[in-house]
Amino acid sequence: DAAESEQSAAANASENPPEGQTTASQGLTPAEGGWSLIIASRANRDAASELVATYQDRFGDQQVPIDIIEATVDNATRYRVGIGQFSSRNEAESFLNQYQSDLPDGAWAAPLK
Repeated sequence: DAAESEQSAAANASENPPEGQTTASQGLTPAEGGWSLIIASRANRDAASELVATYQDRFGDQQVPIDIIEATVDNATRYRVGIGQFSSRNEAESFLNQYQSDLPDGAWAAPLK
């Protein structure tokens, strides 16, 4: 049935955006590398999750992934909130400069691994 095929195609398109594009619902994929802006670092995952939700609301129209990145600092787990997955540090810093008023002071670009 044609309507069913269109619905299936639409579902696949929303799950699989064109190559090179991501959606906010996908989150970050550190294994793919690149750079992200770290906008917060928390000792508690729940606190980091609250910030993810806040910034997903704030940047929802930008289609930029926002997620938690676990890091170990001084033998302690930190839950960093990363926004964007950029191909270079310059691209990440450009986003930071463009949206500086929407981001917290002290945000920094970090490589994804």
